Amino acid sequence: MEMEKAKKRGRPAQLLQIAESHAFVEFLEQQEQLSDLQSQVLKALNSVDCNFEMLSEAEQILVKEALKPYREHLKLQLLFDELSKNSKRTEYEGKFIQLYESYQKNELDPAELNILKVMCTRYHKFKAQQLELKDLELYLSQIQKKDAGKKRKAENQRKFELGGAVLGAFKDLGMDISESTPEQIRNRIKNVTKFHN
Repeated sequence: MEMEKAKKRGRPAQLLQIAESHAFVEFLEQQEQLSDLQSQVLKALNSVDCNFEMLSEAEQILVKEALKPYREHLKLQLLFDELSKNSKRTEYEGKFIQLYESYQKNELDPAELNILKVMCTRYHKFKAQQLELKDLELYLSQIQKKDAGKKRKAENQRKFELGGAVLGAFKDLGMDISESTPEQIRNRIKNVTKFHN
């Protein structure tokens, strides 16, 4: 009697199709800079003509790891392509497109990139009718609050810098303004400007 092999538990082995391997290699070759992992993977895939099954087990693990950001990129790109076709867009879809365009120009910081990815995931769940429209609107309102907070912070930083410039100018002129009110300082600047003109 033959002994049956014990079934492996967990996920089935992920095999990479040759077409996806070729697309992945093209994607890597178009990047301006590659990480060490991406460079290793590119070299390995090119050495076996993009045939995933011919790679060693260690190389397959590296390829799977390097594929994660690529697949995320594809997911974002597909949603962008789909939404770009619609002339009528919800506010949520418009925000996604705006963020994706910044992503294409490498202008997103890590927090904004994370927002883009979450928006994509939530949108897909919404489309699969696992979420209600109010969930998308709630998330969008949270993003808008963050954006408004960033603008406020930038405006406050600008005011702080201008205040520092005014204090520095009076100090350079040897004028003591420690007892002056903001209104008095404003009037002094106005008067000097009028006199100068």
